[in-house]
Amino acid sequence: MFVLLIYPKTGFDRRNVMTKLPLSLVSVSSYLVEAGIEVEIIDQRIVRNWRRSVTEALARTPICVGISSMTGVQIKFGLDAARLVKRISPNLPVVWGGAHPTVLPEQTLENSAVDIVVHGEGERSFSDLVMALSRGEDLSGVRGISYRTNGRTVTTEPQELLDMNQFPPLPYHLVDMEAYFTTHIGGQRSLMLIPDRGCSYRCTFCSCPSFHRFMVRTTQAPRVFEEIVRMVDLGAELVDLGSENFFESRARVEELCEQLFARGVEVGLKAQCRVNYVDKWPPEFLKKLRRAGFVGFQLGAESGSNRVLRKVLKKGISVEQIKRVNLKLKDAGIAPYYSFFIGSPGETLQEVEETIDLAIQLCRDNPQARTTNLQLFLPIPGTKLFDQAVARGFVPPDNLAGWSDFYSITYPWLSKRQNEIYRIIEVVTNFIEGKVVGEALNSRMIGLLSRLYSRTVVFRLAKRKYRWFPEAGLLRLLKSML
Repeated sequence: MFVLLIYPKTGFDRRNVMTKLPLSLVSVSSYLVEAGIEVEIIDQRIVRNWRRSVTEALARTPICVGISSMTGVQIKFGLDAARLVKRISPNLPVVWGGAHPTVLPEQTLENSAVDIVVHGEGERSFSDLVMALSRGEDLSGVRGISYRTNGRTVTTEPQELLDMNQFPPLPYHLVDMEAYFTTHIGGQRSLMLIPDRGCSYRCTFCSCPSFHRFMVRTTQAPRVFEEIVRMVDLGAELVDLGSENFFESRARVEELCEQLFARGVEVGLKAQCRVNYVDKWPPEFLKKLRRAGFVGFQLGAESGSNRVLRKVLKKGISVEQIKRVNLKLKDAGIAPYYSFFIGSPGETLQEVEETIDLAIQLCRDNPQARTTNLQLFLPIPGTKLFDQAVARGFVPPDNLAGWSDFYSITYPWLSKRQNEIYRIIEVVTNFIEGKVVGEALNSRMIGLLSRLYSRTVVFRLAKRKYRWFPEAGLLRLLKSML
């Protein structure tokens, strides 16, 4: 038996820069491989002629084709793949999974190129679905799916959440691992690992809590350690722990550190972390993390306004905490990577400018600090801010294909001038600290030019001279070409 899985392009797909492991499909494959089912993964981001690869795979008559997609550009390329499948093999079931189909299954199924939707975590549901399809069984007994029959949508009982410690080994042999090493963190060859799932916080802009039913499931320290060692054996010099809330259990992290010390494993580690966690940790714990290999934390700062953080985003942190944490991490030698976004419903231009000022200050106070650009808010289905955006005039697409242009929406709660200013801010703040662009592209020349350009960017932003960025359009074009 054979299954074909396709990972669509995202729009930011430069090889070894933005192309991290397609872990959603690798993880889904683990249950199939354990059951003795052959799997082929075609990643549009790295396969130059993916259409030919799909056509050749279809000649082998797979049981079904699975496509993973998030809201946005991935839908466009996922539909390109689904339509190709339907053109060649009209009766072959096409199964969609991922965050977007999970939240909007009925609308997804209205597209003629989609036959079945797998909800939430797809490992067990998709494996059960493949077995049912191979036997010609009725799909009503497969938990965690939706499908069309007799002109109506049928949704089965929810699948139980998985125990992270019971997963089969991830079948990395199914993908070309060399295509997924990135070097933007200290120049080290990095691979991503996600040992945990879920978040217990209730940020209004994030779909993760509802996707994972507001539960956090962690992998025990010995298994996390073994997975890190496996990454090292595959050639990783740094492991990017992409769990939404890796530090939910401090005791688990302490145990992991002790194992790293005891076994003498030397590897860089980066993990997502919450500002309020770091704020309450003693300096000794941070230093222990640094000795164990933690060189960077991904921190969701999000805004420079306390009102926005508390009232709009429900983030549960304050600007004062962010500033304290920045200095604590400086002393510990752990680089903070801050994320920000602007344009959410109810945020004022003055509060956006407070966010600009905070991002500038963090980088000045801590030379190790890195920031994302101030990304424009996206009303992601399944979040509370999505509902607020709709209440303020945002009209969601009424079909699956319409979500492909998600990144170019207009914001009815913003004036025409604010829309223009915010788009300028979004692109020029890629250079707010002058280092991250050169590091991401692994180019010394671009790094030098970025550092020089960042000085004028910071000056103009601090003076609120948004009309002094005639190059913003060119920067946007160059970004789209990466």
